[in-house]
Amino acid sequence: MIAARYAELVSAGTVPIGIGGDHSITLGELRGVSKVLGPVALVHLDAHCDTWDNYWGLRYTPRDSVPAGGGGNLLDPKHSIQVGMRGANTRLVTSMSRGAWASR
Repeated sequence: MIAARYAELVSAGTVPIGIGGDHSITLGELRGVSKVLGPVALVHLDAHCDTWDNYWGLRYTPRDSVPAGGGGNLLDPKHSIQVGMRGANTRLVTSMSRGAWASR
């Protein structure tokens, strides 16, 4: 539902900007915009990197909104950035530095 609305907005020439809300909204936004424009840049402002492959055995959770967006070539890692992280897990930072969070 979110992806379809965002694709409709982008197709009409609107530049949507998602601010706030639950982490699960991010994937729909990315899917909708990239459906029309191809891989997009993401400016991700959060205290957590949200780059888990899964969390407690679940694929879509608040902890994986960024890699979920990377699935299907939705993000352009060369033009994306994450800002505001604190207490990052070393494994996750290593994964991010290799671009894995945005290239799945």
